[in-house]
Amino acid sequence: MPRILWLYILLVVAALGYTGYWFHLAGRSGETVDALARAGRADGLAISYTVAGTGGYPYRLETELAAPSVGRPDAAAPWSVAADGVVVVAQPWDFRHYIAIAEGATRLSYAPGRDAPDIALAADRARASLILDRRYAPLRLSMEFDSLATADGAAVPMRADKVLIHARRAEPDGGAGGAGAAPMPGNGALDTALRIEHLRLPPEIGGVLGPDIAAAAADATLSGPLPARLAPAEMAAWRDAGGTATVRALAVDWGPLRLDGAGTLTLDAELRPAGTLKTRVAGFDALIDALTAAGRLNDNAAGAVRLALKLVEERPADGGAPVVRLPLVLKDGWASLGPLRLFPVAPLFSS
Repeated sequence: MPRILWLYILLVVAALGYTGYWFHLAGRSGETVDALARAGRADGLAISYTVAGTGGYPYRLETELAAPSVGRPDAAAPWSVAADGVVVVAQPWDFRHYIAIAEGATRLSYAPGRDAPDIALAADRARASLILDRRYAPLRLSMEFDSLATADGAAVPMRADKVLIHARRAEPDGGAGGAGAAPMPGNGALDTALRIEHLRLPPEIGGVLGPDIAAAAADATLSGPLPARLAPAEMAAWRDAGGTATVRALAVDWGPLRLDGAGTLTLDAELRPAGTLKTRVAGFDALIDALTAAGRLNDNAAGAVRLALKLVEERPADGGAPVVRLPLVLKDGWASLGPLRLFPVAPLFSS
């Protein structure tokens, strides 16, 4: 028999074998989703969905879920996420990477406490990527939301063109999902990143800085015994055990201010962010003008602050706006930049 014919036979057998393998996986996709849901419910999550089917042959497994929702309604701070539909994508040869794409609007809700208004958000489009380690524990999670906004009639209306959130478990052995990996959350560190593009705030929240934040970004590492839930007791225990957020980079473009900095934060007794960041600030003259116009500084105080800052300002080599090095201090529920008190800092939960 000619060698080329043997080659064709091998290719046909391989194709038939792979096809059978794919359809076997597709047939069990619903069982896999059900098993994951049972594990989540055993951990206290409320999960609902309907498996609508699996497609994507030959390169992907695309499992469609109708009306999926997940949340923890009995938590101290209840939350939930729901969508009209979600497509979960996996590759038949890699079951450590999953991508979820929401169809239609995605709705998120969070109730911080009795005295604080519930937060209800909706995104026009949402995507998520989850990577597991060698023990199939969560290693990396990325989420992206387009046109994320508060629901109609919200007490505090806000809208962002794009929000990106990344979380990655920092491995104790320096590897990515190696044999020494521990489940997340746990006693290790968690690297996080947040990016926001064009956030529009209510005027009463923006204050003298204005309602438009052109861009904001933060990279931080959460260390300490990471809490399993976002709840007052767990967050207080994390703080008391030495939990901190090491902010490696912070950049904010808000009204007249251009700010970048780094430092360490934790939570105070009221579970408010507290700590100090060393920052470089441009646009301070415009901020002083805004504070004076708002009646927060009188002319004499404004002149004294302006003169003091002129003495320590730095001129960038590229000829950009002068910058001033100042501490951004979060203390006793207020954020202050150098000698100027900017805005209140709310607790994570309201009692």
